Amino acid sequence: MNPVDLKYPLVGLADARPGRESWELFWDAEFFSTCDRRQVARRRDMLIVDVEARCWRISSVRDLGVTGGFCSRVFLFLTGDHRVDQTLDPIPEMTFEDAKARLCAAIQNNPDHWRDDEAIAGEGGQPPVKEQDLLDEMKAQVMRSNSVLELIRNFWDEDPAFALAKVEKMRAARHRRQPTTRTGT
Repeated sequence: MNPVDLKYPLVGLADARPGRESWELFWDAEFFSTCDRRQVARRRDMLIVDVEARCWRISSVRDLGVTGGFCSRVFLFLTGDHRVDQTLDPIPEMTFEDAKARLCAAIQNNPDHWRDDEAIAGEGGQPPVKEQDLLDEMKAQVMRSNSVLELIRNFWDEDPAFALAKVEKMRAARHRRQPTTRTGT
């Protein structure tokens, strides 16, 4: 990856067709530098917004191969995480307000990705909700957000500090399970 001082977590809008993007969240550099095989191509042209509301476009992506040890790489070639090298180009003219407007357009123009079918159907003892009302509320949550962290809190109802702590625990557990690699002398 080109040297960019990203501040995590990051929000990514993938697909490169304005209004059709899907939302992704990258809690840290490890999450951002890996993806499954199908997502490698989708990373190109992704809009990235860091926690300081700075924007970039991923201009190129190079698949560095499957992560993990030899056995897991053979088994997980098709489904495993691939490490990626990405080139990011800054978009200094794009503001956080512009990025939120893009996210709102994506919600409106790609409702299948965003909507909650259970809420629309009125499951769980709740009255049914009209799809457009649900989408409008989601867009309002986006627009009420004054920062990327607030956007994450509003949209996912998850505290970023708590989620980052979970990520660290998962990473520590994963590293304890991986065998160490020896180098010859």
